[in-house]
Amino acid sequence: TKPWLRRTGLGRELMTYGLDWKKINGASWVGLQVVVGNKEAIALYHSLGFEIVYSYHYRILPGNA
Repeated sequence: TKPWLRRTGLGRELMTYGLDWKKINGASWVGLQVVVGNKEAIALYHSLGFEIVYSYHYRILPGNA
């Protein structure tokens, strides 16, 4: 998100709309993936009822970063 659009409620509005749409269209669960350092996104998703189920770990060969 562009810096000037952060903390304006846009993310919550988009997520709420998307979650409602999925529910109306028969989704029984929703999952998403967030970079562990993205504290703002994690806080938003937590406030919407998401919880951490498991974490990913990425490994890169030396010289490929």
